[in-house]
Amino acid sequence: MLRVRITTGDTGTATDIAPPYNHGIYDYLRHLNDSQGGLRGCPIDVDMRDAQYDPARTEEVIDAWRREPTWGGVSTLFIFGTGPTTRVAPKLTTEQKLIIPGSYAGSLATPVPISASVQYDEFNALGQSIVASEHKTSPGYPYIFFPATDYSTAIRIGIKAAWKLAPGRIAMAHDTIDRCLYCVDPLAAGKSYIEQLPGMLLGDDLIVPQTSSLEDEGFIVDAVIRYVQREIDRKRANPSYVPTSWFWAGNSIVSSSFVGKGAAAAQKLIDRAFPGPGKDRWQLRVMANNWGIGERTLEICGADCAGIFYGLFPMPIYGDTQHSSGMAEMLRIHRAYREKDGHPLDRYQDQFYVQGHAAALMWRVAVERAIDAGLESPTGEDLKAALEGFQNVVLDGMTAGPISFSPTDHRPQANESVYVINAGSAGADAGGVVFRFVDRYSIDLDPKWLGY
Repeated sequence: MLRVRITTGDTGTATDIAPPYNHGIYDYLRHLNDSQGGLRGCPIDVDMRDAQYDPARTEEVIDAWRREPTWGGVSTLFIFGTGPTTRVAPKLTTEQKLIIPGSYAGSLATPVPISASVQYDEFNALGQSIVASEHKTSPGYPYIFFPATDYSTAIRIGIKAAWKLAPGRIAMAHDTIDRCLYCVDPLAAGKSYIEQLPGMLLGDDLIVPQTSSLEDEGFIVDAVIRYVQREIDRKRANPSYVPTSWFWAGNSIVSSSFVGKGAAAAQKLIDRAFPGPGKDRWQLRVMANNWGIGERTLEICGADCAGIFYGLFPMPIYGDTQHSSGMAEMLRIHRAYREKDGHPLDRYQDQFYVQGHAAALMWRVAVERAIDAGLESPTGEDLKAALEGFQNVVLDGMTAGPISFSPTDHRPQANESVYVINAGSAGADAGGVVFRFVDRYSIDLDPKWLGY
């Protein structure tokens, strides 16, 4: 018997991303049970419970599982969220439980403790350039693995893509660390990387709430407009000033989409303040993290986001059978379990479902390797060893690149596909949102970046 537990966020502040991600996992594990009796003849005992994307609630859910007589046989937990994962990982590590988080934080990708001082240039309230220093630490998470590009590598790739597309000043739009750890975790990596790219500059941070509520639209859009108005004032006062032209959208899809909507509205202020066409036109753009763009982006932001809203995809977009050999099977699984659960067929039809599916695929390959090595009921320790043997493993084309792990480095890959929202009809995917592929970007996994 293979025992797996899943925490999700059916309620809380991540309802825009957690349910599709976790059902990507849950559906696939049910599919393995229903189609082949589990894996290599071992049935899968799976239980999924709502932990509200809350660290304390996640701990309560896991403690409830601990009180059950089957807990000793649980090898793997899929935990959603950075904050929840960091809260429960220490004790799960002592129990040698494998953790596959719905979080790709760089701090989770190091199996060994790290401590690093990171410096970068930023601006104070007076607009003066100062050297900021941030100390990044991680206790090391030897039992954590995930298939997607870690957030710190991803933000570097996102900034590199922005630099390739249109060099300029980039501002980080995100919530505060006490409200959203994932939103803040990669910022030091991104800010310190900017100085390596000629023509890229760092702007003031823009604090906007992490939310899954559509009622927060006005607040976030107004925050972006006020930010850009200050940039307009700076440019008027000093014509040589290079204003912010990019926003890194660090929150999840609803909040990030509103940042895009705010950028579109603020563009009108720019065009009135500095009229005239030309290659030097001040154009706002958004680069969203992998949880900040998806099939809901065009629905929320509307046509205003066309041509300005870019985003990172560590997995193929939903329905992309051309670039993913495993997509057709995933689509069949999705449809089968929406019908079985009595859901509308378009529920969870987005790239977050793809990310969950890829996480479950990674687990399946690790389990099969462990069983094939003679371990009839693999433990968390057995699965850890199997995963640390991954070298350029291809998960049915469900990741942007092959994944690898080692005992000293759990960063799986350094690839992202960049898409931009397109208003045209060509290229519409199964979810009805139009994406245009821009390019695939990658960077080297510098050893000194491990953990941040």
